[in-house]
Amino acid sequence: DYSEADLKSFLNSQESTNNKKRKKKVTINNSSNYYDYEKERKKGGEYNKKYLLNRNLQEAEKFYELHDHQYAQKFYTNAIESSEFKYLLSTQRLNAFTKRGISFLKLKQFDKAINDFNSAIKIDSGYSIAYFNRGICNLRKENWLNSIIDFNKAIVFNKSSDPEYYYFRGLAKNGFKEYEDALNDFETAISMEPFRVSFKDAKNFTLGKLKKKAEKDRKEREKLEKDRKERERAEKAEKD
Repeated sequence: DYSEADLKSFLNSQESTNNKKRKKKVTINNSSNYYDYEKERKKGGEYNKKYLLNRNLQEAEKFYELHDHQYAQKFYTNAIESSEFKYLLSTQRLNAFTKRGISFLKLKQFDKAINDFNSAIKIDSGYSIAYFNRGICNLRKENWLNSIIDFNKAIVFNKSSDPEYYYFRGLAKNGFKEYEDALNDFETAISMEPFRVSFKDAKNFTLGKLKKKAEKDRKEREKLEKDRKERERAEKAEKD
C-alpha cells in the first residue's frame, strides 16, 4: 500500500537529504536582546509595546534567515501575541503568520503550522505560499485529498511557475493512488528543472508503482477469465 511504509520511506529519505543541506543552527546566550525584552516588557507603556513588537519581529526575521526555527517561532509568537500586532500593516501580519507557520512546519508541529497558514489565508485568500505550505503539512499528516486541494490552489494563484508545486502535488496524488496524474506532475516538474534528482526519483518511484499496478491488474484479469471458463465448462458438463 503506497500510503504506508513505502511512501513514508520515500518522504523520509527526501527529508533527510534536505536536512543535510540546511545551515548550521545558532543559539542565543544570556546576553541576547531576548532577555532584555523580558525586562522591558515588565515596564509596560505604549512606546515599550511598539518597541518590543518591532524588536521581536527583527529577531524573528534574523533567526528565520539563519534557519534556527525554534527561536524564530518564539520571537514571532512574542510579536503575534502583542496587543500592538493587530495595528500592523496586513502585509506585515501576513509575513509573520506565514514565516511562523513555516518554522512550525520545519519543527514538525503540523497542526500549529496549519493554523498559521489559515490565518495567512484569511488575510490574503490568494496567497499561494500559504496554500503550498499548508499542502505540505497535510501531505506529512497523510491527508492526501486536502493536500491535493491546497496544491491545486497554490498552482492557480502562483504567478511564477515553480516546479516544486507540481512535485509535491505529485507526491500527494501518489498517496491518493492517482499514479497517472502524479506521473504527469513529476514530468511537468522535470521539464522545468531537468537536473533535480528528487524529481527524477519521484518519477521512477511512481513508474514502479504503475508497473506493479499493471501486473496486479493483469493477474486479476487472468483470474477472472479463468473463473469464467471454469463456469462455462461446469455449465456445459451439467447439460451433457
